[in-house]
Amino acid sequence: MSTMGRGLLLIAASTLAGCIYIDGPKEHETSSWTVADAVTHLEVDNEVGRIILQEASGTEIDVRVESEWRRNAPEVDWDVSGKTLWIEGRCPGSGSCSADITIDIPALDSITLITDVGDMRSDSLVAETIEASTDVGDIDLHLNKTPALIDATAEVGGIFLEVPGGAYDLDLDADVGRAKVSGDVEQSANAASSVFAKTDVGDIEIFGY
Repeated sequence: MSTMGRGLLLIAASTLAGCIYIDGPKEHETSSWTVADAVTHLEVDNEVGRIILQEASGTEIDVRVESEWRRNAPEVDWDVSGKTLWIEGRCPGSGSCSADITIDIPALDSITLITDVGDMRSDSLVAETIEASTDVGDIDLHLNKTPALIDATAEVGGIFLEVPGGAYDLDLDADVGRAKVSGDVEQSANAASSVFAKTDVGDIEIFGY
């Protein structure tokens, strides 16, 4: 190896070692809490990490947070204002971090989900109005009851909505990708239930069961 080659290798190794020293090892933490307040609206704004919604066995709402970080741990705050449960996850300072938020919820009037980077998923959801928006991530929601409105948008990510069979007013827009409707879904501009789904890069599928 030439002198120049060895010099470049030493510089790269020193830079890498400095990065490891600055960031440090990855750390993990799990936290949870229960919300006993009677709420009708859920709003979750998570900067980096997944949002997972599950059906609650009772009327209380259980929240679990799985956090990972280097240097600075993510901060997850929550509050109840009137009938609204508000949860916010963010990454302070420098270094990588993420917070996966899992929420066991009963039937609600409305749900609003927002992520900068992170997927959204639900295997069992009951709400009249669902709004879901992500910059980078997939939206995958299964609804147990026909909603009045679903509004799902992703800049980069796919959208998959599984809804009870019936008539829906559909407005689907996939700029780079395909939009597909399958199963027991009837498209009708006069339907009482509306689905708006838009992604800049990704596929959209609406499946009726």
